[in-house]
Amino acid sequence: MNLYVNNILMEEGKTPCLTARELEELGFKLGVFALSGLFAATKAIEECFRFPDP
Repeated sequence: MNLYVNNILMEEGKTPCLTARELEELGFKLGVFALSGLFAATKAIEECFRFPDP
């Protein structure tokens, strides 16, 4: 019997995010941190276009 389990965590969410190692220790074979890259890119773009204080 195959059992597939999904664990979805979001940065800045209520549930603490687990590291890849912690997920592996819990038996997960794959961890996808889909929003991490998007959040980093958004922050970089925001900082790029921010005007300096006068």
